[in-house]
Amino acid sequence: MAGLLLASCSDPMPVSAFAASGPALDPVRFFTGAVRSWGVLENRSGQPTEIVTTECRGEAEGPDGLHMVQRLQVGDGAPVTRDWHMRRTGPGRYQATANDLVGTASGKAEGRAFHWR
Repeated sequence: MAGLLLASCSDPMPVSAFAASGPALDPVRFFTGAVRSWGVLENRSGQPTEIVTTECRGEAEGPDGLHMVQRLQVGDGAPVTRDWHMRRTGPGRYQATANDLVGTASGKAEGRAFHWR
């Protein structure tokens, strides 16, 4: 999501806590081009369970959009290719869809942080 601080299912600290931090993160600009990331999935007790890696290639779609193809590898599982379409919907606000996700993801950027739901 540069680890996947960018993509998280939980919200232990509100993204607003980073409002005064910098440099400001623009996810559309950040994911344009090649991006690699890695992180760790944890169970409910906080114990690491899987290593996650991604390789992404993003291309601009107009002034506020992005098309990104993401190769996602979780542990020893088969790689998954996720085809994202992201767009800026307002200051610090983003929406995205992907081929293997149900519904629309909403994101918020403040300062150097970005959080998806």
